Amino acid sequence: MSVIPLHARLSSIHPFTSTAEEYDTVFVAAANEMSGKYFGPLSTKDFLDYYLPETKDLPNMPLFQTKASETDMYGDMIAALQPFCGDIVLLDTHAHEDPDSGVFLGRRIKPDISFYDKSNMPASGDNPTNAKTMLGFMEFKNNPDDEPFSADGTTDFERDVAKARDTRGQIAVYNTSISASQFRTRVFSVFINKSTCRLMCAARCGTFVTESFHYTKDPSLATFFWRLSHSSPETRGIDTTCTRVTGTSVEIAEARQALDLSVTAPLYKVSVVDEVSAEPSYYLVSDPFTTSHHSHTGRCSRCFRAYDLKRKRVVLLKDNWRVLGYDAEGKTYRDLNLKKIQNIPQLVTAGDVLQSPGWKCGDEPFLEDQQRRVHYHYRLVLDTVGHSLDHFKSTWGLVNAILDAMIAHQEAFQADRLHRDISVGNIIITDAGC
Repeated sequence: MSVIPLHARLSSIHPFTSTAEEYDTVFVAAANEMSGKYFGPLSTKDFLDYYLPETKDLPNMPLFQTKASETDMYGDMIAALQPFCGDIVLLDTHAHEDPDSGVFLGRRIKPDISFYDKSNMPASGDNPTNAKTMLGFMEFKNNPDDEPFSADGTTDFERDVAKARDTRGQIAVYNTSISASQFRTRVFSVFINKSTCRLMCAARCGTFVTESFHYTKDPSLATFFWRLSHSSPETRGIDTTCTRVTGTSVEIAEARQALDLSVTAPLYKVSVVDEVSAEPSYYLVSDPFTTSHHSHTGRCSRCFRAYDLKRKRVVLLKDNWRVLGYDAEGKTYRDLNLKKIQNIPQLVTAGDVLQSPGWKCGDEPFLEDQQRRVHYHYRLVLDTVGHSLDHFKSTWGLVNAILDAMIAHQEAFQADRLHRDISVGNIIITDAGC
């Protein structure tokens, strides 16, 4: 019998502020959610060769001008690294909070240094911290107690002390804000403590961390930015199967009207390649109406009301990271639709998102000895959007919606499908059923 996987993230996301003096409540929550999901220490060579491999057209890197002492000013670090950054711009953002970045427990972010693609950086005079366009970040500490990870692999990699835990939580909050505010497959970052450095790559299965190295003696930090600046958007972690669309074309106007969007609401074109026919289809979406992606790891499902450009109607588009070992959701819907199970949506299309180098994670060669889940970037489209269960208009509508869900569950069980996540969020009411 096929079953639906469970998740182990926070059950809900509600903003709050910490009043604790000795530790940060939000960072503690983030660190706890990420417990066991920092993988390392990786060699810098393995990290760079896997995530940012050299290409044939990669120019020779200029010599790294090392310094005898640590860089203690963000401006000095930016000046030292800029020759290796190409079309990437580093900005000092330590004093500039992004007011729209509070996706994890309401915590707004202000990394010490944020880096952007030059074509997508904040305009001069604007807030330099923008989680919606940021490529990645650099975080600085100046105290060995803040070091989040152990020095070698002989002890637990995640140091079990309060300040180290808070640092890991801070890194997780920054990663979550960026990945939840954009269409991303992974987020690169840099952690510096005094004169030592670690490179990091956050994916849906966890965050990969290099060994600690002295950036004044080892050119790996410069190499990281050199390769990143000469890499493709996909290698940088940008999901290019979702692109921003603007203008006043007939299609865009139709989509805005069908989705009930204002003229200023963002609009994105999303592609889905069917896993059976290999045929692509295209949809226009705005912002998701769900918040499961506010957790950095796991399936991170986003559900959108989407305008089907071919069929000229509103459908449901779900973007998530499916787990290896379970049937893909599209396969489940195909089977249930074929068996004519009552009271479930009809599948329009579904398939893995294969275009990006980061379309899967958890199967990296340096993870062979570590427990992890393999995730695949995945999308499916259903013909029914509906409303959440708490939108019922009468007790008759509520009771009948639950009855219909029970019938669907019973018939699916008889068809050898067991759904283990029966909850309010997984029962919808259609306009006809309200």
